[in-house]
Amino acid sequence: MCKFCERKTPIGWHQPPLENVNGNITDDQSQVVIHDYQTTTPELLVEMPTIAKMLWGDGVGMIYIPIHFCPICGRKLGKHN
Repeated sequence: MCKFCERKTPIGWHQPPLENVNGNITDDQSQVVIHDYQTTTPELLVEMPTIAKMLWGDGVGMIYIPIHFCPICGRKLGKHN
């Protein structure tokens, strides 16, 4: 496992945000984090404060993208049989 897709520890999530994520919806203030769940579909969380400021004036906009493999190391995420 890589440091970006480690499972939740008893203390909470400790995954660092992915580095150098560029795309249509992200900017330099966006953070992208992987949450690998065993009981539901793992997600790629995209936090976008810039979008929230444009739409609502404040806050953080979030997009939850279901994923099955880590985009960094390729490990299968979710419940393993």
